[in-house]
Amino acid sequence: MARDIEEFLRRAAERRKQQGQKKQQAAAPPPRKRPATPPAQPRRLVIADDEVEVVRPRLVEKDMRDESVAAHVQRHINTSEIADHVTHLSDRIEQTDERLEARLHKKFDHRVGTLDSKPSVQDDVVPVVKGEHISGLAKDLVEMLNSPKNVRQAILIAEVLKRPDFD
Repeated sequence: MARDIEEFLRRAAERRKQQGQKKQQAAAPPPRKRPATPPAQPRRLVIADDEVEVVRPRLVEKDMRDESVAAHVQRHINTSEIADHVTHLSDRIEQTDERLEARLHKKFDHRVGTLDSKPSVQDDVVPVVKGEHISGLAKDLVEMLNSPKNVRQAILIAEVLKRPDFD
């Protein structure tokens, strides 16, 4: 992928260079013919010392086309902070996982049977259903639901009789 990017940048630079040359050729006015005049005497330029400014040449940076993208990023971007962040990130993830697991154990590790010691309505019904005082309809239902074949048929009948839901 880096080669593709480098190739693209090289071609784009060539196109810019060609367009610049074309603009210069189109924008350059034709040379004027000067009348023949005798050469003028050169003038001497006198500059005071306090008017002189020393200009140092700037360092020319490498052209981006001459280096790979990885080298450019490595030269211009400090990745040490990112590396430090990544090393601490794994520690933070482990701590978060441990806190989540502890919270789940706190919420869900208890005996379900000890929630309420009061008798409920179902506590009264269960002995009657299991006892011998079962009505004929209830007895038929229990026998029907004990057979897998009958359960399948009951599910099919329920699906046929159920009102359609078009949500």
